[in-house]
Amino acid sequence: MKLVAIVGSPRLKGNTNYLVDQALNEAAKLGAQTEKIVLSQYQVNPCLGHDDCASFESCQQKDDTGWILDRFREADGVILATPVYYYNVSAQMKA
Repeated sequence: MKLVAIVGSPRLKGNTNYLVDQALNEAAKLGAQTEKIVLSQYQVNPCLGHDDCASFESCQQKDDTGWILDRFREADGVILATPVYYYNVSAQMKA
């Protein structure tokens, strides 16, 4: 089983990253192959609304979104982790 965690926190040493690390460590102990993607470490531009990525075809933007979507599609399970800022997910997760 392949498990991918997508982290929307800009803080590398924050609570969100800590909790994701704990979850991935436990999953690895049970035999899962794990990968953590911290969005603040990649170039992910805001959506332009061209709708190509809605069908998982491609994204016209030249950023890391395509690579991240590939990891997402290859995974058997996904963890989406984000802090809550002003009653919503982080800007990194929204992009």
